Amino acid sequence: MHFFLEPLWWLLFAFSTTVLSVAALMKPIRITPLVLILLAWGVSVVVTGMTWGIPGALADALLSLVCGLLLLLLSILFSGVKLMAKKRYGGL
Repeated sequence: MHFFLEPLWWLLFAFSTTVLSVAALMKPIRITPLVLILLAWGVSVVVTGMTWGIPGALADALLSLVCGLLLLLLSILFSGVKLMAKKRYGGL
């Protein structure tokens, strides 16, 4: 688990998380940008795997997926709350 001490691993992890965050925050989900985003994420995970092996790639993939899923759930929750307030009070 020495890859946690490497700055390059953290940069690749930040890139992976940022890419998945963009995918989670897309309002109209279109296929082409989503495929490109997932391709960029996959390349980042593969580069991490080539540099630090399977444990580094798994850590990068799992942690970035968890961050992306949490952000997606928060986005859905807040847009649902906003829509609910709009319906009840006629817009905010």
